[in-house]
Amino acid sequence: MINRDEYKNIDNTLSKPIELNNLNTTLDDDDESTTTKPLLNNSNDNDDEQSPYEEVAANISNKDDPTVLCLTFRSVFIGILLTCLMSITSQFFAYRTSPLDMNIGIVILLGYMMGEFMSKILPEQIFNIPINPGSFSMKEHALITIMATSGIETNHAIQTITVERVYFNYYVDHVNAILFIIVMNLLALSIAGILKRYLVWPASMIWPKTLMTCCLIRTLDIETKIETNKTRWKMTRSKFFWLIVLFQFIWYWFPAYIFPLLSMFSFICMIAPHNIIFSQITGANGLSLGAIGFDWNVCVAFLDSPILVPFWAHVNIFVGFIVVIWIVTPIIYYSNTWDSKKMPIISNRAFDINGDYYDSMKVLNKNLLLNETAYQIYGKFIVEQFRMTLSDKRNDIHAKLMSYYPEVSEWCSPLLPGYIMIIAIVINFIMMIPTGVIVAVTNMTLILAVPIDILSSFILPGNPIGFLTLEAYTHSCQYQIIHVLFGFKFAHYMKIPPRITFSMLLTSVIIASIVHYITAIYLLDNVPNICTHENPSWKCLIVETLYTLSIIWGAVGFIKTFGVGSMYALLLFGLLLGVVLPIISWVLWKKFPNIKWLALINFPIILATTINIPPAPAAAFTTWFLMGFIFNFILYRHAHEWWEKYAYVFSAAMSCGVAICGFVIFIILQNNGIEFPQWWGTGGPTRDGCPLEIANYSGFVLTNKKLYQFIKSSIMTIINDLFLNTSVWTVILIILPILYYIYYRKFRIFIFDQPEKVTKGKVIRGKCPPSYPNGWFWLIDSCNLAGGDVKFIQHCGRDVVLFRGHNGKPYVLEAYCSHMGGNLGIGGKVRDTSCIECPFHGWAFDGETGTCVFSYDNRKVPRKVDSFKYIDVERCTPHISNDQQPSIYLQKIAENQETKLRKYECREMNGSIFAWYHAIEELRNKPLYELIDIKDEISRNNMEVRGESINYVNCHIQEIPENGMIITSLITFHFDNIYLGSDIRHFDFLHDSIVDSISFIKFKWSLLAERASTPNIREIMKHSNTKANAYKMHLFDRFLKEDNLRYINVMSLDCSLHLFNKYEIYLFNTTGFQIGPSIVYLFLWSPYFKLTFFHTLTPLEKFHQRVVHRIITSKWMPYWLSTLLLMGEVKQLYSDMKVWNHKIFSETLNYNIQNYTDQCLHAYRNWYAQFYDGCYEREAKSLFW
Repeated sequence: MINRDEYKNIDNTLSKPIELNNLNTTLDDDDESTTTKPLLNNSNDNDDEQSPYEEVAANISNKDDPTVLCLTFRSVFIGILLTCLMSITSQFFAYRTSPLDMNIGIVILLGYMMGEFMSKILPEQIFNIPINPGSFSMKEHALITIMATSGIETNHAIQTITVERVYFNYYVDHVNAILFIIVMNLLALSIAGILKRYLVWPASMIWPKTLMTCCLIRTLDIETKIETNKTRWKMTRSKFFWLIVLFQFIWYWFPAYIFPLLSMFSFICMIAPHNIIFSQITGANGLSLGAIGFDWNVCVAFLDSPILVPFWAHVNIFVGFIVVIWIVTPIIYYSNTWDSKKMPIISNRAFDINGDYYDSMKVLNKNLLLNETAYQIYGKFIVEQFRMTLSDKRNDIHAKLMSYYPEVSEWCSPLLPGYIMIIAIVINFIMMIPTGVIVAVTNMTLILAVPIDILSSFILPGNPIGFLTLEAYTHSCQYQIIHVLFGFKFAHYMKIPPRITFSMLLTSVIIASIVHYITAIYLLDNVPNICTHENPSWKCLIVETLYTLSIIWGAVGFIKTFGVGSMYALLLFGLLLGVVLPIISWVLWKKFPNIKWLALINFPIILATTINIPPAPAAAFTTWFLMGFIFNFILYRHAHEWWEKYAYVFSAAMSCGVAICGFVIFIILQNNGIEFPQWWGTGGPTRDGCPLEIANYSGFVLTNKKLYQFIKSSIMTIINDLFLNTSVWTVILIILPILYYIYYRKFRIFIFDQPEKVTKGKVIRGKCPPSYPNGWFWLIDSCNLAGGDVKFIQHCGRDVVLFRGHNGKPYVLEAYCSHMGGNLGIGGKVRDTSCIECPFHGWAFDGETGTCVFSYDNRKVPRKVDSFKYIDVERCTPHISNDQQPSIYLQKIAENQETKLRKYECREMNGSIFAWYHAIEELRNKPLYELIDIKDEISRNNMEVRGESINYVNCHIQEIPENGMIITSLITFHFDNIYLGSDIRHFDFLHDSIVDSISFIKFKWSLLAERASTPNIREIMKHSNTKANAYKMHLFDRFLKEDNLRYINVMSLDCSLHLFNKYEIYLFNTTGFQIGPSIVYLFLWSPYFKLTFFHTLTPLEKFHQRVVHRIITSKWMPYWLSTLLLMGEVKQLYSDMKVWNHKIFSETLNYNIQNYTDQCLHAYRNWYAQFYDGCYEREAKSLFW
């Protein structure tokens, strides 16, 4: 599986990585926002190699685990299933007049949900064959995506077969047709495999669209509430993604159904809609000067996402658009060059010289080959028409469809000479390298069909079927090559082994080819009048365009259209211009190397920009450029961290929202012929309120009755009645689970934060233990402290400042500056990598040592100071000091020494930041024990954080855990007590029944609590249930380390349900670890699920504690259920707080030694006393000078 050459960097042009991708970096090299930031580099090693391109560094991890499985039963099964589903769906919509784009985001969402579902329900093995290796991995998700995308792309070879069947009545047998499709796809796969070395392996071949795909997969598979990236943008990518999907799903109803005018809004044209020239220039379907769209689908339909295209490419594209559409086109049109005023200013139809539709059937013989005689006669007739005026005569020529196509047996002879295949392969190799480079760098797919069409006209004159076949093996094959290269690059980024990628692509391509063909044949045989204007819902516009091309280039040919003496012969000079302009720009760049923007001029992009106009409306370009300007120029320069974290997620989410909403609209409304009532917001027949934009210069709109019938009625012919009957079930089974998933992904984290309240005058009977025991204490969640953030925090009666340095590490220091007492936590700023600067006079303190330093150029030079203090001020006689007799108020106590603030040891673990406190000076920075890292345990059990509660309690710190060690694990599961309002603190663990009124239901409980240092702790805690005991022993091996044993207390709680005193149902076992005085982990194992609770305490002041409870559940658990569990715990905690806030602390306690509960309490207090070593009460009521 190892291919060392594939992952070897063979790119030798990485000296200027940013200049190739962002124009703004070339304009302002000193802008700090352009610094490459390895966002997904989680290593602490600053020397870790990262991609030289920040787009890649921000979205692709530079880490790989080769042991992660990707080729599993799940991935292959789901990949094949989605390949078939996407093939059927894409081919179905390819024939529709109004197609629906099933973009890659839908594949990723379906693949993720199906993978997670199968990982929960499948057994580990069947007949000793592993089918469920554990949690659903990101590599499995990536492999599924690679396979399924083979079905998304419409198979161009099928369009050729469709043209032959519909327009030429030529029926290829099924075996040869399928082989034709498969051969075209395998040819693309073969060529793409050879070109990987040049278009995939080099780092400079970025393929921006793959970055969005990788970003979306990482968002779904990895990110939770606890983030590894410390930025000032707190919202996770996952939450941001689902919010944008929800927003786009709601918004797309307006431009797609309710308010179509928003798709392409031309406010200027609506001022004077009956002015022809004004309409042609400002209309969205005209030149769209001043028009703008509010429809993401229109924006990306022809140009892909603007966020994926670097800004220098945006500028090239928009310059080309301005030159061609806004300058050249009006000059040619209004100067009536080629008699253009008789036609609309922009149209995708072919016209004759009189402005009528060109009737191609008049130049073909009965075998549908070029009829030279008819062509010459029709040509002379056109010349004669050219001499007449429009008022004298107008021929209304309409295309003749199926009735004009007789059966032709002569088509059975060979249509394509064998040597043509060799020519097709050579053409693909020649054209794909420069085309592939452009796509890889700019995300703009500029496959030029004209050179191929010209070549086809010469080598296959008068042969439209041969033209179509060569078109499939060249132009269509190049689109497929781009698609395969996209899959290779995506696998390259996701670290999928090349052989697995190739084999799965080969499999999915063959399957997709067969399914595409079966679907197409079914539709062609069962949908009446498909691909004709008799059925306005199934016009097959792509097939119609391909048929027109076969007539123009294959039947009529290049010579007759653009040859010497023809009307359009002058356009041949464009070939010369296309060769000369890149050479001129290259010479200028070489002559003036200091002018950096010259290197960014790309004439292929400039000249090929408008190749999609039409059918793309010109308004789409202005909206597209505006989006690119906002994201890749403004946000990139001025909100770079936001752009790195959210830009690609935003692009994926917008496309997913459009696809989901579009599918809902089609299934529920359009599929049943339900249109929104006509009003001015529907925009009329052109859908932009500008009807004359499609008229010619004389104001005549060439159309036919059936087009208006389609616009008014929009009643579609469905495949069969079965599809109509199952549409509601399709919505229920597909759409509702997606909406459910979106809703609960947004609300998957619940935080209950009670406002802080302090009860003064706590009643104490006798002498209580010290308020601040020695140990680790929770300060803040990691996600709430981004890089450069500063927080003022109370901790163990002290005021401290918590900040995160630019190196990503957190630091805790005494809060007040030793110079003038400024509060570093209020207004302090992070300097260099690990220093904090006082807001008062700018003194800086190093977080590593607490030393006051001069901080510059990332060097920390200690600041030497003299120290003074007031001496007996109240007994001194006032006098005026001078140089000879200094003041006796101030006395120097130290000279030329280093000054420092107290530093607190801190750790960042399990998504939280902790600080160490010890009363003895020598142990303040020497922790006696270390925290337990449960990150691997959470990952092993496929769990995630689902909620957190933060509360403030007025009691002694010891009172909470000594109560919690006994009943905490019960709190969440006593639904009958919690929600009926009873109090479980009075529950006796030796009692049999919770619900005494129901005699046949009894709960049995068993509690054990011991110190971890007990010699036979494993035997004491041994469980009778084999699986529960295995899990418990695993936890002991994981967490009970020799150095920490004396500081850990262990508890075990079992619960089972007894019915009729005969049947026992085992419910759960909870294994709890209290580490130190303030941290508790509870691991709940059940035959049905697993839960983890994380509880912490932080003493803020005397008798004032902050209590944090966090719930961690399996990912498959419904969000509403995990929220319900947390709410139950919070409800019980609020009941406990009423007692804690008003009880007294008594020095003398009465124990019932016969009761095991009190025995545990007595032993627990003895164990807890070790954390008071050296502690004493000292209130910080004033500043220490």
